[in-house]
Amino acid sequence: MTEIYLDQQKKNYYYSDFKENVLPESDNFWKLSEFIKPHLIELNENKKIQPLYSKFPDNNQSMERNQSYLEIAYTKDIELILFRKTLPYFVNKYNHQEESKFYYTFSAPKDNEISESKLGCLSNPDYYRINRLCLYFECYVKNKHKEFWQDLKDRLKSF
Repeated sequence: MTEIYLDQQKKNYYYSDFKENVLPESDNFWKLSEFIKPHLIELNENKKIQPLYSKFPDNNQSMERNQSYLEIAYTKDIELILFRKTLPYFVNKYNHQEESKFYYTFSAPKDNEISESKLGCLSNPDYYRINRLCLYFECYVKNKHKEFWQDLKDRLKSF
């Protein structure tokens, strides 16, 4: 398995795509939730973390009304901290609440199937050619989703 981590060149590309394409997107499916937009803006400023894909269940954009998620790329130097401290923190905090569930997936670099779009996640064949983690939270209590996103931002911006 090839390990590909976030570096300055990739960060510059993702940050540019976020500012130029993701933030102004108006299509209801792809449009960012107003609640998570400031969280994603702040996380995009971090040189060691890069949000790639996200959802917050506040309007028609989310197929699963009870699910939030954030997929990130990261630099090699924080990988062990993510797996040994950050992920266990979320597992412990959000799986001990009866009404909620937290889980994550790791994905190795892969080619991206492309389509006609200005969004990099749809148009760039290299968009997912990077190690990534996706952090999922499921709960029917909307305020818990807000708490989760605040926690995500606070934990991930600390790198």
